[in-house]
Amino acid sequence: MTFEMEAAFNRDKDIVVSKQITHENEVNKVHLIFSLQKNIEFLKLKHHEMLVTLHSEIERLKRTNNELQQELILGRNHAQSSIESTENVKLLTRINELEAQLQAALTKNELLKRELESSKKHSLSKRHNFAETHSPIIQKAEQIRNATVCNPTEDVTVIAGDLPISFLPEEASCAPICNRNLIGPSPSLEKRKGYYD
Repeated sequence: MTFEMEAAFNRDKDIVVSKQITHENEVNKVHLIFSLQKNIEFLKLKHHEMLVTLHSEIERLKRTNNELQQELILGRNHAQSSIESTENVKLLTRINELEAQLQAALTKNELLKRELESSKKHSLSKRHNFAETHSPIIQKAEQIRNATVCNPTEDVTVIAGDLPISFLPEEASCAPICNRNLIGPSPSLEKRKGYYD
């Protein structure tokens, strides 16, 4: 019986141990479940905090991105306006240079017009004076020429200074036509004026 008792005792002991193990297992399971729930809550809390941080970081990055895009657009506009401004300055400088050249050319043109008018007046005045001073001489030369052709035997005396060279025929060619006396230089214009007047 001892063996049976011992077997029963061992059986009871096994049952008690088994119950104890079961109880410990249940306690362990409960403790494990509680611990896991606690861990899950902690992880949820950390996850939520991380999500909030990430959302705020995303919003900050969006704002920064928008600001940078605006700066980039403004920078392009500024660079473009800077380039346009530089081009405008160059064009204005060129325009001023061309206007100065145009003004100088207009001034020079005006001076040349005045010189031309003055030259024309002077030339006309010289022609008029020449015509006035030489008209009687030319008329006299024509009279002499006409007289020589019409009356070849007439003795014509000509003052050499009164006629231009073109009106003085060569002596050899005129000798048979008429007897000409060519006298030296003519008296001054003032003396001749009284003669022709």
